[in-house]
Amino acid sequence: MSPTFLGLPIELREHIFSYLVLPKIERIEHGTDSLTGYRFDHIVTIFLLNRQLHEEARGVFRRQNVLIKVETPFPEARSHIGIEHRVPIVLHNDDVSGFKDYHLAVKIGTPDHDWYDDDPTCVLLLLKDLPAFTQMWFYSDLSTPDLNSHLSLNLKLNNPSTLSFEEKPIPKRLQEQLLLPFGSVKNLRSFRIQGPHYDAIEKNLQETMAVPHKTPTECLEEATRLKDEGNVALGQQNYWGAIKLYEKAFFAIHIICKGRRREIWGDAWFQTQCKGGQYDGQHAQQVRVVLRVKLVANIVLAYIKLQEWDEAHFWGLRTINILRDSMRDAMGMQAEEDTPMLGFAAANEMGKIYYRTGLACREMGDKSEARRLFRVAKMYLPHDAAINKAISSVAIMLG
Repeated sequence: MSPTFLGLPIELREHIFSYLVLPKIERIEHGTDSLTGYRFDHIVTIFLLNRQLHEEARGVFRRQNVLIKVETPFPEARSHIGIEHRVPIVLHNDDVSGFKDYHLAVKIGTPDHDWYDDDPTCVLLLLKDLPAFTQMWFYSDLSTPDLNSHLSLNLKLNNPSTLSFEEKPIPKRLQEQLLLPFGSVKNLRSFRIQGPHYDAIEKNLQETMAVPHKTPTECLEEATRLKDEGNVALGQQNYWGAIKLYEKAFFAIHIICKGRRREIWGDAWFQTQCKGGQYDGQHAQQVRVVLRVKLVANIVLAYIKLQEWDEAHFWGLRTINILRDSMRDAMGMQAEEDTPMLGFAAANEMGKIYYRTGLACREMGDKSEARRLFRVAKMYLPHDAAINKAISSVAIMLG
């Protein structure tokens, strides 16, 4: 006679539960984009089977999932976290309000909402996604000047495996994982930690929070150094290594490149004059724009060397389209028209982008587009023999 599930040894039942109580990763469609999220409803179903299975499954769930409950007074927080910054969310709002098996409660307040006259916006995150959440907050602060000076942060540790009358602290290593990511959140109106915790971890966190953001000048100089290292790798035919260094250079100026997805943060942070260093007296945002163009030109070249024509075309055309849009907005031109910005500080690099993107088009079989791009490249770089040769290679043959 086959045993029932409850007739199985507890160790076997818990082993089975270990596969069932993990939030399931899924892709969530948002317009034409595809985001990462989690499915949680199957776990709730398991918890409703009966009291014994509920307690057994819940015990396994608490051991395998470290969760953070975030409460904020901002109604747009879920969209900002999950869609704009692509931080995966496990549960949100009503599904979170009664949830008790979290290890950290994060409460964000403002002078008008300390701590919430109205219902807060709540989201539940997994520990592995906490660094992405704090990084999101870091970029939000850079993009919105003085944001953090209006915010309060309360971090409350909670050990869900203890009884209500106990105060058993969370293990030290887990406390570090839960608290130290908030070191990137700086200049808050107020901050505190509640619940049993190690004083050394709190001191470490406060010292990290007190370290100021890198200045725009420091960011630009780091990006320049990484770009130059990438150029060395490119010259040594280490093309993939060069691309990685160029992506790190983008990251140094708060532009995140993940595959073909690019996120640009901190524009407001760079709206200032550089002080000291190689860019002393120059406008930081203008230097940043020039660096961006140089990096794209070099990334396109690296993909050309690798014969990754589709990637070279994508990176080059994205920058060309940005230029077209800016010209259209400034001069009322059609977006597809290409008028060179010859007075632009990175005009030579723009010419290289047009030329190299044209090479990719030619290799992909689109000679018509290649001809158009080569013609614009020649306007930027009229004496470049390679461009003249490329124009000849796609010329329309008569007769």
